[in-house]
Amino acid sequence: MVRTEHSKKRRAMLLYLAVSVIMLLGTILPFALPREDIVTGNGTITYVNLEGGFYGIIADGGIQYDPANLDVSFAQDSLRVSFAGKIRTDIANTHQWGTVLELTKLEKLP
Repeated sequence: MVRTEHSKKRRAMLLYLAVSVIMLLGTILPFALPREDIVTGNGTITYVNLEGGFYGIIADGGIQYDPANLDVSFAQDSLRVSFAGKIRTDIANTHQWGTVLELTKLEKLP
């Protein structure tokens, strides 16, 4: 009888531990895993002569980004930059060029 009582307590403790670990991972993992809608990299500010003209970013890998909030001080053709931002699929624009990107960081590179 004592052994059975001990086994029940042990199973209950293991179950409690397992549930606790699962709950902890459920709160930590979303912040630890890379997000597909966050982009970082280096690239070149480029003047695009479409739809009246605008400035975009061509990443070093060749991906084109249409920054939704590019500061005018960075509106310089061929300017090398380091950038980070969030891909915005909920924003429509008339440029029809690149992926819309809401910049969270933008720095000039030497």
